[in-house]
Amino acid sequence: MNARPYSLAMDRLRGAGLRPTRQRLALAKLLFENGHRHVTTEQLHSEAQQASVRVSLATVYNTLHQFTEVGLLREIVAEVLGLDPSAVRVRVGDTRSFAADSGTGGSRVTHVAGQAAQEAATQVRGQILEEAAALLEANPDDLELRGGRVLPKGGGPRRPALAEVAAAAARRGRTIDAPVRKEVGQYPPIFNFCAQVAEVEVDRETGQVKVLRVITAHDAGTILNPLGFQGQINGGLIQALGFATMEELRVEEGCVTTLSLGDFKIPTIKDIPPLATVVVERPVGPGPFKAKSIGESSNVPLGAAIANAVADAVGVRITEAPVTAEKVYLALRAGARAPARR
Repeated sequence: MNARPYSLAMDRLRGAGLRPTRQRLALAKLLFENGHRHVTTEQLHSEAQQASVRVSLATVYNTLHQFTEVGLLREIVAEVLGLDPSAVRVRVGDTRSFAADSGTGGSRVTHVAGQAAQEAATQVRGQILEEAAALLEANPDDLELRGGRVLPKGGGPRRPALAEVAAAAARRGRTIDAPVRKEVGQYPPIFNFCAQVAEVEVDRETGQVKVLRVITAHDAGTILNPLGFQGQINGGLIQALGFATMEELRVEEGCVTTLSLGDFKIPTIKDIPPLATVVVERPVGPGPFKAKSIGESSNVPLGAAIANAVADAVGVRITEAPVTAEKVYLALRAGARAPARR
């Protein structure tokens, strides 16, 4: 377990300074275990096309995730092969091309499909270096891939493009191809640690709770795509804000009385407070390039952090989500009527 995200989040808030009356800070933490068992299949194929090379990644995974994950799989392959991501094409296959596969989904896409793509790319990389070594009369260990070319590590006049290497392999009747079926088994417990701090303002007269800011800290492993990583965090925090402060499905005598989105409130842009992220990037995760999961951790602790902050501000503890003005108001009135303890 790594406690650094907790310390970093608290340090960020201490540096901010202000703790005025009725505004209080509180923290909540989450441990999220990484490593889901699942199967996926990837096939990587390199083809010579005149003066260019096309790298195709054929994959099987859940259609709901294909549009969001294509870019990441492309980046994983490009990183291994030293290519620009635009040189990698991702094709979604079916059971005519692959063995039956349930496809990856949930929190498994990067973890499982990403590892399959990385393994397929690593195998293709080895084949490219072998073919280039024959072409250059060199040792494969003395070569590297960078910028779509094969480069001698010590320098040299010949720097064949991958298209040239693939064409040379084709003339010898060889193809550069790596089918991989990846089954992810059990891993030692590796946790994604998340700590969140909320600052709130509570109106004692009405019970209204306003979230002033949120700081979230993550023990992240290797970050594969910084923009997507931050997007997952922000999206989870906004979902958590709705869960914690406004989303309520009311049931009376067995009937749902929250009949529309006019009654079931969800956050809008005006409800979102300033969000700050603290990242502890340590390459110790089970995913590709030692990444950890990020998709679900940011939407769990915030409800507890907000409820703790309300308790710290006005002395009443709300134990049922959402933390609404009505619940805080009634709790404050009940506390005012209770006899003082001796």
